Amino acid sequence: LRAVLVTGGGGLALLAGLVILAQRAGSTEITAILADAPRGAAVNVAVVLVLLGALTKSAQFPFHFWLPGAMKAPTPVSAYLHSATMVKAGIVLIARFAPSFADTPPWRPIIVVCGLASVLWGGIRALRQTDAKLALAHGTVSQLGFLVLLVGIGVPIATYAGVAMLLAHAIFKAPLFLAVGVVDHQLHTREFSRLGGLAKKWPLLAAASACAAISMAGLPPMLGFATKEKALAALVDSGLGWRWPVIIAVVAGSALTFAYSARWWLLIFGPRKQEHSEPIAEGPRPSTLFVLPIAILGFASLVLGVLSGAVGKVVADFATSLDAQAAKKLALWAGVNTALLLTGVVIIGGLLVMSIAASLQRRRGLQVSGENMFDRTYNGVIGSSRRLTGVVQSGSLPTYVLVSAIVVLAVLAFAMLSGMRPDMSGVVLANSPAQFAVAVLAAGMTIGAAMVPRRFAAVMLLGGVGYAMAAIFMMHGAPDLALTQLLVETLSIVVFLLALRDLPDTFAAPKRAPSNVGRLVLCAAVGIGVTFVALTAGTQGAGRSPTVEYEQLSEKAAGGRNVVNVILVDFRGADTMGEITVLSVAAIGVANLAAAVRRTRRNQQARQVDPFNPPNELRRTSSSVILDQVSHAVFPVILLFSLFLTFRGHNAPGGGFAGGLVVGGGLAIRYLAGGTASLGRLTKIPSTLIIGIGLMTSVLTALVPLVVGNSFLESSIYNLDLPVIGKLKVVSAALFDLGVYVVVIGVVLAIVTQLGDHRSPPELSSEPEPAIAGAA
Repeated sequence: LRAVLVTGGGGLALLAGLVILAQRAGSTEITAILADAPRGAAVNVAVVLVLLGALTKSAQFPFHFWLPGAMKAPTPVSAYLHSATMVKAGIVLIARFAPSFADTPPWRPIIVVCGLASVLWGGIRALRQTDAKLALAHGTVSQLGFLVLLVGIGVPIATYAGVAMLLAHAIFKAPLFLAVGVVDHQLHTREFSRLGGLAKKWPLLAAASACAAISMAGLPPMLGFATKEKALAALVDSGLGWRWPVIIAVVAGSALTFAYSARWWLLIFGPRKQEHSEPIAEGPRPSTLFVLPIAILGFASLVLGVLSGAVGKVVADFATSLDAQAAKKLALWAGVNTALLLTGVVIIGGLLVMSIAASLQRRRGLQVSGENMFDRTYNGVIGSSRRLTGVVQSGSLPTYVLVSAIVVLAVLAFAMLSGMRPDMSGVVLANSPAQFAVAVLAAGMTIGAAMVPRRFAAVMLLGGVGYAMAAIFMMHGAPDLALTQLLVETLSIVVFLLALRDLPDTFAAPKRAPSNVGRLVLCAAVGIGVTFVALTAGTQGAGRSPTVEYEQLSEKAAGGRNVVNVILVDFRGADTMGEITVLSVAAIGVANLAAAVRRTRRNQQARQVDPFNPPNELRRTSSSVILDQVSHAVFPVILLFSLFLTFRGHNAPGGGFAGGLVVGGGLAIRYLAGGTASLGRLTKIPSTLIIGIGLMTSVLTALVPLVVGNSFLESSIYNLDLPVIGKLKVVSAALFDLGVYVVVIGVVLAIVTQLGDHRSPPELSSEPEPAIAGAA
């Protein structure tokens, strides 16, 4: 949990920083950003955010505490994460950005402080551990801090040393973790107090581990020694004014590394001390094949150390990809120089630290640690959120409406105070007397819906408002919108009525009803504010309207004269795909919830039902024979008309959504005429299957252009000359619209079959009950 929250939070910060950099640089390509690095206050903020993401990914102070907890994973996983991949992600990011952004004000101070703190704190914590694997985990924090310092200060020679040390660290740290895994597997313990004396019993594992530990300690002739020498020399020759305090801290951290490396090997493989009170762990000797990967990696530090010159050439190729001036050399023996003298200080200091390591381990740990601070912060946030949720999520719908209204009012008030004003000179009250009459009628029905006591009447009035909006759309010359609004409103009324059967006939008065004056004031404020913003948005256009471009490109680029439909299936087809996906998920969720409620009620009724006098909801409902037969005869016509609307939508009012709604209206009529059973074989087809077919059709239509080298959702136009029909223009977007058509049919079928009443329950009839496929 710590790893997920810390690295996830850092990832969000990294995303924000990269977005700012991309905006300032005018490009999302990292190479373009680094080639001409922007500057400014916003860039400084972005640099801090990028470093925040990198430091959390690489477990650097003060975010170091998550990495030791991640060692709970199996040991091969720990070796993979701690030595090679995930924890190095932040290091690589810093190495990429340092040559271009190291001179920005916040960069080097953050790198130096966090890197050195990690070096020292990780080394101290590693010396205090009693678990062999945990000691290596804290050591990883320390060595990652050294890498952050080297690749982050933006000096070419230090960049080269950092890349070389990154390679050396991966080679010596992986076998050390794997060695702990072998010990744990054979002896079933990783506690130093129960280990010791394994060098005589398991010589191959001891020798391979010794090579890796010596390389980690930075002693010759290992690769770790050559890279550490190069790192110390790079800091000495960096030319930075504050380099010597940094070098002193690095030498102290290297002495800690020497100490915990030697301590780790001696406590596992060295002679067992007499003062240990716990019994020594016993176990079988590991097979040669089990130890072979560790031997290969462990002895690789020795072989590559001897071949440091050849390794340095390979490292130079990678270092120059970060900084063109980082083409340096690596050598096992560079002569007597300052770096070698500092290595002598490291060895002496490491021996001194080892002499006091036992007393350091016996001391009681600090009460304040990163783990404790994280746990307390996390528990405090969770507890506070639960208390806050108990207050604001009380289960009261009026409270939710009140809070939402207050938030809307606050936003509107801020907009008004910011100087937003509508241009009333271009506002037209009504274009015609008929439009004015429809608007007044809609306003009256809206007021009525808010005042009537019966739910049925409120639903019908809301439907009337929707029909009035459809009429206004038609008066404004938008037949597509009018048709869609009309069909949606009709189906919405049907769905409302299906749901109302399980609700009381009248609205229940709230226990604590606010005064009517307060309600009127709140409603008036929201209504006036929203109207004010709508007028402002409609009278203050910014730039050229996209309508002109859509009209010009509609037939030329997409082969359609109906601009609305072309926008939905061509220009903004990705939006439409997202909308039908959300619609599908919502319909499946509603249907599954309804099915679950029905199963619960059916089980309750089964225990109480009298087969000779079933309750009302179990009796067959009567229906009109005339309506049933007429709807049965008209349904094929409705189906044909829906297909006509679907395929003409590219050039005339219609489209897949409207066509699907027409079929949905036909299904609603069939249901109202004879209940669910009147839908016939349709109820035997899982509605989720229909929805899936529609979604798949739309998705494939969007993906096929990519196969032939076009863009996602790009339409293709084919002009055919058929023998009987004549000339025919076919647009591939019609298949996308067909997918929308099928999805809408599946959604309506799911809602009708699950909210609708079944003519008879399974207990009283042999007719199968339709079910929604995939119900959880």
